Amino acid sequence: MVYQKTAEAHDIAILPTPDTKLLKKHQKELESFCQRIENESDEEIKQLMKNYTVIRIKSVMEYHLKAFIAELIDGNNIKAENVTMYDSITIDLEVIDNLQKEQFTRGKILTYFLGTLPPNTIDNTFSRINEVNFFPWYQAIEEVRTGFMTSGDTIEDFIKNNNKNRNDIIHNLKDGEETLDELKLDIPALLKFIKNIYAFTCLNLAIKKNDEQTTQKYCKMLQIKKDQFIQITNKHAQTLHEHRKNVSKKKKEQKRKK
Repeated sequence: MVYQKTAEAHDIAILPTPDTKLLKKHQKELESFCQRIENESDEEIKQLMKNYTVIRIKSVMEYHLKAFIAELIDGNNIKAENVTMYDSITIDLEVIDNLQKEQFTRGKILTYFLGTLPPNTIDNTFSRINEVNFFPWYQAIEEVRTGFMTSGDTIEDFIKNNNKNRNDIIHNLKDGEETLDELKLDIPALLKFIKNIYAFTCLNLAIKKNDEQTTQKYCKMLQIKKDQFIQITNKHAQTLHEHRKNVSKKKKEQKRKK
């Protein structure tokens, strides 16, 4: 399978790098904007502001998640086959000429070819990088470390619903149905999700590399025991071959439904 689009130098250069201060700034801006919505008296303007907030949350989430993915690839020398399902990609000659520059890394080049990051792409990318069934793996880790067992919607449901709401606003010109209080909860929850993805993946890769210092650092930060994390990872383990088969199976099922 070949990715048809060619990566140009400009496309690679503008990809972000991890910046926790900027992430905090973006979160604070969104929370401040929600306060402005609360103070707005015109209901029509209020709805438009809420629509913008749904779109902006997803944009901020995707921006920083791309930065984290590129950092994970470069910091752990992750193979291309663990990132993309494509067998071949095409890059512009100008990209090759700029490879020595800081913004033209393997991680950024491969991240570019992920395109946008809807839930399925997040699932596929982190399933392959971690060699697990991603969303159930994430859910199980979060339940163990927080002690909170999910009885209703899973994190996968939450991410997919948020993405659907955003798409409905952009592509179907629908107004968002979430209340302002729900949006206020969405902001920290979605940004916590991407920070957790990064931390969970760093811990998993450190364990695989027998990097005990990094392992203990993330176990302490995430408040989870190494043995617990390994047990969950083993339970949800999935090889690249198994992942490819599962993706093909899902695509066939989706075609049949249509």
